Amino acid sequence: MKNAYLLILSILILPLSLLSQKKSMTPEVYELWNRITDKQISDNGNWITYRLTNEKDRSDLNVYDVTLEKTYTYPASQKATFTTSESHLLFIKSADPDTIKSMKRRKIKKKKLPKDTLCIMDLRSKEVIKVNNVQSYKLGKESGVVAIKLAPGDMKLDSTLVKKEGKKNGTKLLIRNLKKGSSKAIGFVTDYNWSEKDGKMVLHTTGQDSTKADKVLLYDAKSDKMLTLIDQIGEYKQMSLDKMGRRVAFIANRDTSNANRGKEELFLWTEGERRAKVIAGENSNFLQEEWHISSNRLPLFTEGGEGIYFGVAPLRTQPDSTLLDEEKVDLQIWNYKDGKIQTRQDVDLKNTEKETYVMTYDFKSKKFVQVTDEENKEMRPNAKQKGNYHLTSDRRAYEKYATWKGHDYRDVYKVNAKTGQKSKILTRIEGTPRLSPDGSYAYWYERADTTWNAINMQTDKHSIMSKGRLFDELNDRPMHPSSSGHIGWTNKKELIAYDHYDLWKLSPQGQPQKLTDGRKSNV
Repeated sequence: MKNAYLLILSILILPLSLLSQKKSMTPEVYELWNRITDKQISDNGNWITYRLTNEKDRSDLNVYDVTLEKTYTYPASQKATFTTSESHLLFIKSADPDTIKSMKRRKIKKKKLPKDTLCIMDLRSKEVIKVNNVQSYKLGKESGVVAIKLAPGDMKLDSTLVKKEGKKNGTKLLIRNLKKGSSKAIGFVTDYNWSEKDGKMVLHTTGQDSTKADKVLLYDAKSDKMLTLIDQIGEYKQMSLDKMGRRVAFIANRDTSNANRGKEELFLWTEGERRAKVIAGENSNFLQEEWHISSNRLPLFTEGGEGIYFGVAPLRTQPDSTLLDEEKVDLQIWNYKDGKIQTRQDVDLKNTEKETYVMTYDFKSKKFVQVTDEENKEMRPNAKQKGNYHLTSDRRAYEKYATWKGHDYRDVYKVNAKTGQKSKILTRIEGTPRLSPDGSYAYWYERADTTWNAINMQTDKHSIMSKGRLFDELNDRPMHPSSSGHIGWTNKKELIAYDHYDLWKLSPQGQPQKLTDGRKSNV
């Protein structure tokens, strides 16, 4: 009997000893797990890029040749962009994360840390050309021309610099034609931006010599020529172009005195004009008292060319610069009725100080309409949006739910695009409504009952387009599941959404219709 007990005991202990020989799971193992991010396919489908990232901040770019079924891996690389012609791939290569951390531990100053490198890969020859000391790059995709903004140089090492490079004076901008392999340089550029199509780029330079001589220029990649939009000392920010580069907008402050708060102006240039013109400023009659044009929002042109979105904001109190640090009072008042807990308010403080409200300008009627304000502030301007209404929302009454429930609710309003008149169309919903492409419906997914919903923007009639099927079936968190997702709207005003297996056609007027049969075959 004693031997039997020993045999049973040894059988029980044996699996434990075998388990102890296996590698144990530790936090170090977790740091090696990879995630796939930033997936993209080239326009003709011949190349694929994706990044593998882990918890130790390593990020390797993988470039897959579909034809040859071959993968090229570039360590510590990101921000990949294909040219439209599939001739080149551009990406940023950074220093090894461990090297950066080591240098930071040695208290090496930020400006002396290794800078990024732009890699330009010829997809035919696989040759990679590198540009060092890069701050950012932007590609004019259709033009095959890339603008490369270099990091600030050192005047002691570069005798060609006539003034100190940096955020205020700008840095060198290289304009490289990928097809011809030719380059040109513009000095002391602070900001730049491309049009989506037709190869137009707007940029601001503080001047080529030691004096401040600001210019806003429009570069045409086809003709390789520059047009001066404004030639006057000032601050120029948030430069934007319409889809084809036929209109340019930017925010300027030409008041060089110290008391320049509220002096921002919205400039607009239209193709055929010699110079950009002011269309809104401190004396505009649409501005509320003590409000101004905000430089914290990028102007956005509508895709159809009807108008532009831009930002306005109230003038906020500035701290008294004459006070000593020990004279300044930092007072915080907590209230149990606050929508957000105090720690959340602290985190959001910087965003709150930069908060802007959406204004629209119609090119044809030359009319300004304020869409959002301090009571009804949430909106997502969409360049492709059409229709007679904008969609806004207000969450203030429900903010407290986010702290203990993980989400909040919102009241939703429609705003007349021509008059600015608003009316509430939805109360206390959990989803985030968006407008259909033609603006005829607002639609959203409600997590609590897993339904897709729509509301007619003209009649305010609410429709439930689906019940129950189209939710994330793999959700394993203690909350209602999110949707599986949707593809978009058809030109027949139907929403194409999907469950874990199948595509569904949803209509505000009818019953959901299954388009595929993947569940039956587990596909």
